[in-house]
Amino acid sequence: MNKSKYIKTFLTIGISLVWLINGLFCKVLDFVPRHELIVSRILGTEYTLILTKLIGIVATTNWHTCLIRKIILAPQRVWFS
Repeated sequence: MNKSKYIKTFLTIGISLVWLINGLFCKVLDFVPRHELIVSRILGTEYTLILTKLIGIVATTNWHTCLIRKIILAPQRVWFS
């Protein structure tokens, strides 16, 4: 693997970790209540908790998909295809 592929892999892992932390820890596990306040301000207060957790699950799924596609499946096919 050349230098640019290492950089892309490193960036993919870094971005994936941001999605994981924001999705799982901040929204699903509710470590950062500010996220719930933002959702309630935009979408209303009736379903704030469930919508915040749903957004967190989607973010966590995005992390999972991004990481698997780039790191695990990519070596089996040509990069930049």
